Amino acid sequence: MPYCPFCGETYREGYTRCTDCDAELLPGSVPPDFVPTAPLLPLTDLVPVTGTWGYMETAIIYSLLESCGIRVRIFGCSSPAELLSGSTGIRAILVDARDAEAAKEILAAGPDQFLPPEV
Repeated sequence: MPYCPFCGETYREGYTRCTDCDAELLPGSVPPDFVPTAPLLPLTDLVPVTGTWGYMETAIIYSLLESCGIRVRIFGCSSPAELLSGSTGIRAILVDARDAEAAKEILAAGPDQFLPPEV
């Protein structure tokens, strides 16, 4: 049975794309050690939601959006290792166009929205 290389969903023979991830299905069965991962966003569907300068700000915004289920790409950063290396430079935070409004709302509310209420 073909399966999605990202979410691991299996399909009947004859299907070629995952309906959730829009990824091309792989032949065979899901490997026993399979770990689901989010597919990379196609570059054509991305829109900028904010910009950053330092690596800490970039990492915080990336983590905040990812923890809310919004997939993120960083323009101006070639790899996660570069992001964590401490290098500075202007970076654009990009998200899928369908998630742009939600991402902007999350960023406008800031990380305090995730703190427990004061007692």
